Amino acid sequence: MRMEFSVRLNCTSDVNWSEIKINGKNIFEIFPQVQFYDYTKDPNRYINKPNNYHLTYSYTGRNWNECEKLLKKGYSVAMVFNIKNEKELPTKYKGYPVVNGDSDDYRVKDGNGVIIGLKFKKIANKVAEKYVLNSCFVVQPNDPNCSYEQINVSVLQTIK
Repeated sequence: MRMEFSVRLNCTSDVNWSEIKINGKNIFEIFPQVQFYDYTKDPNRYINKPNNYHLTYSYTGRNWNECEKLLKKGYSVAMVFNIKNEKELPTKYKGYPVVNGDSDDYRVKDGNGVIIGLKFKKIANKVAEKYVLNSCFVVQPNDPNCSYEQINVSVLQTIK
């Protein structure tokens, strides 16, 4: 297995690193051989996106139209599902393949036009947890847009 150096710049933020410059260059230009990746809720970040920067768009429960536009362009979208374990992830959501996003954090390898399925993580504050769990942000297992049919793994591999 070949391993290459990569960097996730935003862990709890959504900073647009393209705009931060040192001596007229941003980090992507300073380190063109490095693969950078992030999650974002800003669809404008895809405009003039550097080639060495992979973005995964974040579903909020209120931005499906933007998610679908990006999925059709071959980008990935992260969605949180109310499931107990990864085996309960749907195979598709609104017809788009769902891949397990909890097995690792390296989104670059997930493929094109796929939904990154993330398991809902518990919140210490039970009032906040109930609020978030019942919000539109978290997709429920009985959502009619979820499909649970068997998916052919070889078909998924052609997407990547």
